[in-house]
Amino acid sequence: MWFHLSKKKWKTDTITELRQTKMGHGEPALDRFSVSPTVGRAYLACPHATEGKPLFIYQVHVKKPERATCTADYETSQEHLITESVLASEDGRIPVSLVGQVLVESEIRVHLLIQYRNWKLEMTHEEEEHVLWNVSDGMWLFCNPSRDEATKKLAELRSGKHG
Repeated sequence: MWFHLSKKKWKTDTITELRQTKMGHGEPALDRFSVSPTVGRAYLACPHATEGKPLFIYQVHVKKPERATCTADYETSQEHLITESVLASEDGRIPVSLVGQVLVESEIRVHLLIQYRNWKLEMTHEEEEHVLWNVSDGMWLFCNPSRDEATKKLAELRSGKHG
C-alpha cells in the first residue's frame, strides 16, 4: 500500500506521466512521483505540507516503486519513487484512489516527526490510522498521542483487543 499527498484534487484516477520535482532539497532533478507506505510518512515527505492546511490523500496502486535513497528524508518518510521504469513496468498506467484529506494543526508537525524518528514505532498503514489519526468523514486529523498512549494502543491493536 502506497500513499501520495497533493495540494489539489486530481481530475484523473490514473498516473500516466511523471513530473519534474522542483522542491526537493539537494535531490536529483528526476521526473518522478513520490509515495510512502503510510499517510503520516507521506505527510513528512511532502514538500507542500503546510500545517493548518489540508492535503488530498491518494492511495497509489503501484506494485514495486523504487526505494529512494537520494532524498533528504528517506529514512523517516520511507519514500519510494515511481520512475519511468516503474511506470513502464505497470504498462504506463498506475491507478490511484482518493482516500480523503489530511490535516496537521499548526506547530504539530514536529510531534509527528518525533513519533517516527525518536519513538521508532514501526506501524502498518492500518495501525497508524488507529494510533496516530482521528479519521472522520474522510478527514484525517493528527491526534498527537503521548508515547505511552501510542505504545499501548499499538499493543492493543496487535493483540486484537482494540474495538
